[in-house]
Amino acid sequence: MPDIQIYPIFDQTVPGIWADFADIRIQAIHADSKTKWLDGDNDRLVSEFGAAWHHNRFNFAFGAYDGHRMIGFAQGDLSHQVGYIRGLYVRPEYQRQGVGLTLLRAAERALSMNGKYVDLVTRLNARGFYAQYGYGSLVGTEELIKNVTGVARCHVVPIFYATPGLGRTLARISAAYDVRRDTAAINDAHRPIWVYVDADRKIGGFALGHVADQDTIPGGVYGADPRTSVAGRLATALAQVQNFNAGR
Repeated sequence: MPDIQIYPIFDQTVPGIWADFADIRIQAIHADSKTKWLDGDNDRLVSEFGAAWHHNRFNFAFGAYDGHRMIGFAQGDLSHQVGYIRGLYVRPEYQRQGVGLTLLRAAERALSMNGKYVDLVTRLNARGFYAQYGYGSLVGTEELIKNVTGVARCHVVPIFYATPGLGRTLARISAAYDVRRDTAAINDAHRPIWVYVDADRKIGGFALGHVADQDTIPGGVYGADPRTSVAGRLATALAQVQNFNAGR
């Protein structure tokens, strides 16, 4: 894969995000099927992405970037322990370079934090791609499904929505701050959260990003020994996202 960076998009309302999603989707589908898009389709897709964001609080999205240009994305939501990948598209000129697989892996790890399965519907000619990576047909439907239990082991994973249960876990890790009390404020501000999931699927530390006017819990790395690689990985993930957002 070329020097493409994958970033979690914690706040999809940032101007231009949904327009990028729509443009990439239109380009990818047109290149695949030569579907003719009509005037207004781009605006319609932007509205659909916005409606989905406001409809389900368990939203996630990852963007693949070449510099500051989005060249691919994966987005969806979660309901009743099932994560749904609603869209995974890559600009035609970047396809077959590993970008789609990297986005898929990132989505699976994020969804596994609150879900057991990942479900998706894809075009017929893409079903073989997903089958290679553990997706099977859901009987009686056009859906593909995969059990993603444990795929986040030994990874640093972004958290798109902090549940009360996660808040209790983070509170135990960081006894100095009552994260549980501030979970709602963290979610409302879309503060970046990263967690390290150890080999036993337990959270071994977390990083919290800074958002203006949200200083109840200072941004930084919590719970991980600063001398370990875990702390370094958490700090690096946090810095990369915040530096990218600052330059966007």
